[in-house]
Amino acid sequence: MADRPLATLTARLAAALARHGERPIAVTPGRDAPDRPLTARAALEQSARFAAGLAALGVRPGEPVLLWSENREQWLIAELALLWLGAPGVPRGAEAPADEIAYIVDKVRARVAIVEKPELLRRFAAAGHQVEQLVLLTGSDPTGRALPFEQCLARGDATTAARLLADAPTARRPADVATIVFTSGTTGRPKGVVLTQANLAANLTQVLSIIDFVPAGATGLSILPPWHMFERMVEYALIELGVQFVYTDRRHFAKDLARFRPAVLPAVPRLWMAIEEGVRAKLAHAPPRQRAIVETALARCIARQKGRRFAGAPRPSPLSAPLDWLLQRLVLRKIAVALGVDRLADGLPISGGGSLPEHVDLFFAALGVPLMNGYGLTETSPVLALRRSRHPRGGTVGAPLPETEIAIRRLEDGAPQPVGARGVIHARGPQVMGGYFEEPAATARVRSADGWFDTGDLGHLDAHGELSITGRAKETIVLLSGENVEPEPLENALTASSWIAQALVVGQDQKQLGALLVPRLPHDTAALPRAELEALLRREVDARVAPAAGFRPHERIGRIALLDEPFTVENGGLSQTLKIKRHAMLERHAARIAELYRDGGDSAS
Repeated sequence: MADRPLATLTARLAAALARHGERPIAVTPGRDAPDRPLTARAALEQSARFAAGLAALGVRPGEPVLLWSENREQWLIAELALLWLGAPGVPRGAEAPADEIAYIVDKVRARVAIVEKPELLRRFAAAGHQVEQLVLLTGSDPTGRALPFEQCLARGDATTAARLLADAPTARRPADVATIVFTSGTTGRPKGVVLTQANLAANLTQVLSIIDFVPAGATGLSILPPWHMFERMVEYALIELGVQFVYTDRRHFAKDLARFRPAVLPAVPRLWMAIEEGVRAKLAHAPPRQRAIVETALARCIARQKGRRFAGAPRPSPLSAPLDWLLQRLVLRKIAVALGVDRLADGLPISGGGSLPEHVDLFFAALGVPLMNGYGLTETSPVLALRRSRHPRGGTVGAPLPETEIAIRRLEDGAPQPVGARGVIHARGPQVMGGYFEEPAATARVRSADGWFDTGDLGHLDAHGELSITGRAKETIVLLSGENVEPEPLENALTASSWIAQALVVGQDQKQLGALLVPRLPHDTAALPRAELEALLRREVDARVAPAAGFRPHERIGRIALLDEPFTVENGGLSQTLKIKRHAMLERHAARIAELYRDGGDSAS
């Protein structure tokens, strides 16, 4: 009988790092120098010394510590150190605004803050918040207030480090808080999700039961922010498997993807979409004959994949299968190799953290890279369901993980819904949080006494037990007719157009829907007169959201407005996981939306 998995995350990671020894687990690419690999043994030794250094600063078990940084080697060392200490890490990405950081520090009463770089120190100081001790992961602090990373390591004496590392696996208990992760704040103040050692260890076991086929020594690419539980859980799994992950960022992503050709890539839908957009933008400027060959191959292979994956879609003739297979191998595989995604075909191309548009899903399937589409929330450690790449069903996020229950309940009264009927998704399992940090009322609103968590997402289960996500309960648009509309599927359909980069569907308490559109930049839109561009986008909207495309008559988009500025993290339009911050953008563009409906909004212009 196989041994039961260790009950705490700390014990799991300590055992895995000791087991892998000299195997590299993380790589920092050298932009102007050789790559810098970090072995499992070095990670253990440095994190133990860093933990001893933090202990010398007075950090004690159970004490929350802010960790404000992007994903990098020092972040990993710091997180491991906090796990050895039993001090819950409170992570946030570097793009988080200073006032949000000040709110979080106040909320958890952090005495110590670990900060990535001097720029963040300045933002921290500008917010006017004081902590007792700052630790700086990179660079130096001219004021001398922050303790540099190397000095914190030096403060950790070898005896204390060895004791912490030896004691950590048994000193931590399953009920101990491992981390407090504040939600991304797409609406209102973020809430602190309290995740225990048992929550994270359970989810790690669940995930590994599905992805344990990735061989030790393979390479993954790490681009998501480190506070995102999707990224963190994948990294925990890779540490257990002995897979090294390469740190990258949005600036270097395309080059690192082509250079390292990873077997593992966890990414949000917007990043998968960006890869597709890059291919199509290059294709638009390719020689006509080459473009025709690639477009034909894509169209045929996408149609074949759609017929295989989606119920009701036309199934291509078996007679055309040999030609389609040849086109995929001789044409589309070359694109996959050039992009650096070819090894993902037998690895882990995982999409999570948002709804995966159908056209993006089918594009990668046509390249021979079937995406593993997953679903979960910070509150669920995070994974609840994961679509297996070998038997994908289009439009689903797969079946629930082992030991995970999913129930669909009616929005109005919580009544159970039958198979195929839409409702609010509720989940129960060992990975579900106990509650929000010091917010019992908010916890009670989403978690029942018997452990069921109200996700706030809408979806349905099919006859195979696989889950589909259809929207957010709080984002549902209610028209004056009483019809309920989920904006996300419409927005996904609009951004499938090569002319539409971003879309925000509106229409609450109106007769008809409208949309704010950001034209796609690869096209030379500046060369088009405004009226011509608007007319072109009008045709695209009418073609993409129409009964022929599966939409209902009341989902038709009435008036549209073009935005000159895209939604970005910097202007508050996107969360740090690249989701549109809907409520913030509705407020910001209230005047434009009002113009759409000034005289009733019934026209289609």
